[in-house]
Order: sequence, then structure tokens, then C-alpha cells
Amino acid sequence: DANTGGSRRSFNFSYDLALKKPTQGFYSVYVDTNSKRRNGVTNSLTGIGVSLRLENAGTDGHFYRGVGLGLYTIKAGATRSRMGGKLFVGYERKEGVFAEAGYTLIPKVSGVNASGLGLSLGYRF
Repeated sequence: DANTGGSRRSFNFSYDLALKKPTQGFYSVYVDTNSKRRNGVTNSLTGIGVSLRLENAGTDGHFYRGVGLGLYTIKAGATRSRMGGKLFVGYERKEGVFAEAGYTLIPKVSGVNASGLGLSLGYRF
């Protein structure tokens, strides 16, 4: 899609809420944003939602996977909001450094497809 293709700048923030039994996983509240400026116009996507991350314990680190559901606001000319979701997998070292790949799925808005693959590097503290 001409409006959303290629790489984009992004910022992601999440806050983990531990379950009663941490071995079950972590619920999180998240905010994901990304934007791209093309031909003098900035298109952006902001999602706010909840996710569940399940982990496989390890000594030096662990793999994890998760799913999220939230409200996504797409600004591409007009501003529209839609429910959407995300799936993600990653690896976290015991120091908190992680790498993650995810896919966000959002229904098209006015012909704009804001769904896509994301790759992240980060730190949990």
C-alpha cells in the first residue's frame, strides 16, 4: 500500500501485571505507536490495549509468545479507530534485554492497510 509500505518509526511501551501464579504468564497494558512521513504527509498508527505474554523458563534467558487486543487509531488523511490485535514471539535474556517479532492485524480503513510485521529490541526492568 502506498500509504503504509516500507519501514516506519515506532515506540512501544507496556506495563506488566503479574498473575497470582507467575508461571502462567503476564498480563500487560500496552501502547504501540508508529509513523511515517511521505510526500509531506504524516501517517500514524496508535494502539492501546491489553496483552498476555507466556514464557518458557530458562537459566540464561527464555522464549516467550503472546497475544494482544486493543483499539487502534489510524491517521491517514482522516482519523479512524478500529479494534485490532497482535501476535508476538521473542527471546529475553535474564538481564532484561529482549528481541521480539510481532504481527499487528487491523481491518482496512478507507482502503489503507495498517496491518504489518514489526521487529523490536528492548529492555524490561
